[in-house]
Amino acid sequence: PRTVYNLRLLTVLGAATSLIYLLIQMVVYNNYGRDWNINPIPYTTFVASIAIISIYFLLQSKTFKQRSLWLLTFIATLAPMFFSQVRGLWLALTIAILLLAIKSIINNKKSIFLLIALILILAIPSYSMSGKLIQRFETTKIEMQKISSGNLETSIGLRLQMWKAALYLSTESPLIGLGDTHMERKKELAEQGIISSSIIDFSHYHNQFINDLVKYGIVGLFLLLSTIFLPLYYFFKNDSKYKWPGFLVVLIFVVAALTDVPFQHAQPLTFYFIVMYITFCTNAPPLTKREIQ
Repeated sequence: PRTVYNLRLLTVLGAATSLIYLLIQMVVYNNYGRDWNINPIPYTTFVASIAIISIYFLLQSKTFKQRSLWLLTFIATLAPMFFSQVRGLWLALTIAILLLAIKSIINNKKSIFLLIALILILAIPSYSMSGKLIQRFETTKIEMQKISSGNLETSIGLRLQMWKAALYLSTESPLIGLGDTHMERKKELAEQGIISSSIIDFSHYHNQFINDLVKYGIVGLFLLLSTIFLPLYYFFKNDSKYKWPGFLVVLIFVVAALTDVPFQHAQPLTFYFIVMYITFCTNAPPLTKREIQ
């Protein structure tokens, strides 16, 4: 079907463009860190989604040519994932891969050989980029030590303060939220010494769920949850053949939403709805033993 082709094409193009963007930053601008001209968090949300879809198609492949294509597609997403240094998306992709691997092995035990081969093949590029991972892990360790000593002026500490502020503010207008006035109320919390003044200028609370609860109340939170659960309901009620790529993208966004606001950024949100639309429109022919149900 045409919709199946579109999802595959979107995945390949997404991996290629994300890699090209990274190469431009590195070669043209000599930028190997996170100081890109776009926000690395929504960028990595997109890349992680492309990565998990490519692994899904890799596990479904039946020929060497297909496996080579999807392996290269996945490898193309690794460098952007590593150099972005976005810990929340590393966690999201890891959870999605583990879930997909378990499901694949349950449905087809022979797929474990493909998974082992994938791990061995990825060992070399992963090792070459391990410096970025180690650097990020060391940073996280140092931040946790500072938090333990009462210093909340770190990346993780600031998030904890934002969540604390959100818990206070969410009770003030629980039905429809505070809207734009949340910034003023946050400033008042800082003046009262409840939170640090360093988080006043943040426009969101680095958690999609409490962010929507503060700004838009229970009504806004309900609409957000509908955006998540309605696709899941559709996938499993209609038994779409490609429900698992859609489900895995939802999973990536949900885990990312625990530390960011992916449903608030226009680019990843547009991608999210495109994937949902394509998977909704895909017919479900009879499944073979290789299909992940």
